Amino acid sequence: MDCEMPIMDGFEATKRIKEEGKAMGIWIPIIALTAHTGKEEMERVTEAGMDYYLPKPINASTLLTAIQFVDKSTHPL
Repeated sequence: MDCEMPIMDGFEATKRIKEEGKAMGIWIPIIALTAHTGKEEMERVTEAGMDYYLPKPINASTLLTAIQFVDKSTHPL
């Protein structure tokens, strides 16, 4: 999820997606993608319900690590 999108940012989009997933009884993993790496950004990522964080620019190795992390995660609804 790109955190900086026009019209609706990634934080709001994540909150809405997570709400829909919960209503359907499913967990939808979301990986944050942002150029900002400060503490405030990390707090926003967590508060929005994103499951992992990747700073831009990404590469195949870091993306694979993120995918493996969320794949192994268990999240009760």
